[in-house]
Amino acid sequence: MKNVNRRNFIRTVGIGGAGLTFSSASASNNYLNGYEEALSEEAFFPIMPWDEPAVEDAKTDEIIRSIKDCNYTVAGYVPPEKLAICEKLGLKAIVTIPGGPHKEREDWSQYSDEDMERLVKNCLTKANSSKAMMGMYAIDEPVEGSFKNIGRIVSTIKRLAPDIIAYMNLFGNEVVEKQPQLVGTASYTEYLERTFREINPSILSWDNYTIQYSMDQRDPIKAAYYYDNLLMGREFALKKGIPFWNTIIANQIRPFTTIPSLANLSLQAFTSLAAGVSGLAWFTFLPSTHKDYFHTPVDFDGNRSLTWYYLREVNRQVKVLGPVLLKTKSTGVYFSGTHPAKLCTGLPGRIVKTAKSDAPLMIGEFEGKDADYMMVVNISLERSTKFELSLHSDAKIEIVSAIDGKTYPMVKVRDEWLNTGQGVLFKIS
Repeated sequence: MKNVNRRNFIRTVGIGGAGLTFSSASASNNYLNGYEEALSEEAFFPIMPWDEPAVEDAKTDEIIRSIKDCNYTVAGYVPPEKLAICEKLGLKAIVTIPGGPHKEREDWSQYSDEDMERLVKNCLTKANSSKAMMGMYAIDEPVEGSFKNIGRIVSTIKRLAPDIIAYMNLFGNEVVEKQPQLVGTASYTEYLERTFREINPSILSWDNYTIQYSMDQRDPIKAAYYYDNLLMGREFALKKGIPFWNTIIANQIRPFTTIPSLANLSLQAFTSLAAGVSGLAWFTFLPSTHKDYFHTPVDFDGNRSLTWYYLREVNRQVKVLGPVLLKTKSTGVYFSGTHPAKLCTGLPGRIVKTAKSDAPLMIGEFEGKDADYMMVVNISLERSTKFELSLHSDAKIEIVSAIDGKTYPMVKVRDEWLNTGQGVLFKIS
């Protein structure tokens, strides 16, 4: 897999929105300057609840506060009128475009170029240069016949607001592999290529919920889709030079699937970080309007569920460790033990020579300005494990605390344990 300097690579993540002023006229430099500015202002890693804009207006403020309390950093998807409360709470936001299509499978086909121009301008006016505005929601999951029209709205957003994200999300690899007629491509790689050729999104974002569909990886064929999608999306994003987000599952999406746990939420978050993602989205925060999602963070009565508290802790750790990795470049992803998918690569890596563990590990390697980093994840959801690593050269190894981001020396035996789904970030001086 190719190396990428993520400080140059992550152009749109963490920008302040329409209220920022940029010195460069080009869109790509706008993204880069905005990201550099955000890094200097605060530690920020995008963590967003993936919810369609179907919230009752009277409850929206309460829900946004709950999003903040659950350690999300981005609210999605809110009407532009709600940017004020997001800004007050210190949240960024992806906003919906008033008057645009939001129902499933709508694709802007009924809108002329003039309609799109008017709606985007109106949205920007309502946003009132809010620093909370991080992007606009374009659409979800392009299908055959919708690429061109989605490309038109993405192009319009980029032209009128080059300093924000034109956000859209893609199908995962299992859907495309099993229903190629749905998207009009024969493979997932072709689906990605077509998306960038005909839509050219600001970031690469896809959803994959097969950790849950695999019943916590007891079905290895299902689980393999998750890891292959993560590695395939990573490789493609690096090749295109754009940021990539992973949209993962935070509810019981079907009655026959397993439910969210601290372990399977942690596994999804830490494997994403180890792969070098520049943002996370969790599907969903609220129950579905069709009442087919259960164990959501907020339940049907509007109360915080056990999932909310699990997610708050996972998001808290990502908020601490994510910004550290945003300042590095991802140089490789490796696996020890039984590989969970065909695209997985074994050791040695650039930093790690060998790894011993009675549970499979995923190891992401990163290069920083003054030190190297590695994220080690126990990808077993059945048992905790003790691990031992050997590096190519002697080095000072410190653990980056998921409590406060400070480093402390690694102590043999005591610090060589990982719980199910847990990850740990090491600094290699």
